[in-house]
Amino acid sequence: NGIETLLLSLKEQLPRFLLFLRNVMRIEVYFEEEDGDAPEMKFFAEISDRKKISFPGSRLAKSVDWNGVQNFLAGSNKDTFYSKLYRTPLAQLPVSRFLVTISFSAINTPKVPLRDGDRDSGGAPPGLHTENSSDEYLVYNCLGGGNCREMACDPRHRHMKFLPWGGVAALLKHDGAEASPLSGRAFCFLPLPAQTGLPVHVNGYFELSSNRRDIWSGKDMTGEGQLRSEWNRLLLNDVIGPLYADLMLGISRIVGSGNHFNSFWPIDLDSNVWKTARKSFYQQVSNYAVLKSNIGRWVAPTTAIFVEYVDVPATGREDRGGSSSERNIHLAALLVCEQLPVVILPPRIIDTFEGEGIGCKR
Repeated sequence: NGIETLLLSLKEQLPRFLLFLRNVMRIEVYFEEEDGDAPEMKFFAEISDRKKISFPGSRLAKSVDWNGVQNFLAGSNKDTFYSKLYRTPLAQLPVSRFLVTISFSAINTPKVPLRDGDRDSGGAPPGLHTENSSDEYLVYNCLGGGNCREMACDPRHRHMKFLPWGGVAALLKHDGAEASPLSGRAFCFLPLPAQTGLPVHVNGYFELSSNRRDIWSGKDMTGEGQLRSEWNRLLLNDVIGPLYADLMLGISRIVGSGNHFNSFWPIDLDSNVWKTARKSFYQQVSNYAVLKSNIGRWVAPTTAIFVEYVDVPATGREDRGGSSSERNIHLAALLVCEQLPVVILPPRIIDTFEGEGIGCKR
């Protein structure tokens, strides 16, 4: 029973395993029965498509190939690499931006056998059927700068082998349709049990907790424990936050404005660890043109005029003034007549901007 439970968990998570791995394209899982017959493949996940993309307006370097970050690291001893990392201008540090499609198939024995000679839509032989699905992600990876790079390159920390490598992934489509918001996971190249509360997956060269289930954190520490905690904080602040903001630019251009796009804004978080990434994200994204205004232009949050979208009446009943949403739409129309960059967003998103210290015109 324990093995079956483990395999069911693996089946659910297998497509995610491929998100941030650099050289693995396919994972297959086989079952071997007790009678000694040859193992049979029961399910697999594979990268079925990977397409490099780029969008004008990025504040990071231009896109490199999938292994661009890895290639930057190659062919150097430790001292030479850290010297190269330290001397490379931030605008030249590698950033990879890819649309990645991950396909999954599981072969099972159906309750009702298929007719002789039949094959199901997945091409399975008689007596079997397949369970197929596909997910399309926007996946970004980079080497970052700031104090995180300074800490990694500090000769006093060389024994820690710090590397300012981070990644973020947004689930855009499931089986060709708009995907539901996901509950973001932390990755250290493979997924950790820890959930972040962010609407994207986060990968990093994190220092892990002793049980390797979460990233190392804590304020009441000394020595290397404090060093590990500070490293993770800087990785989230200087690498993940800016990269997430750049990812948001890509999401905006692919899915456009609206509820789907709004689902990628990080709002409610319980963990102070991941609030570091959220704060950095809002500080960085405030200068990206990621909001579609009512006059048809993409504008940055710092230049937008926010009007709250409220989908229920403020008083619970219609009064002579109409609902809050109606009044705000009328206000937006007046502002648009003046050619002002009006952006209509749910109040929780606007409140989060302000809560993270971003001045908003509303």
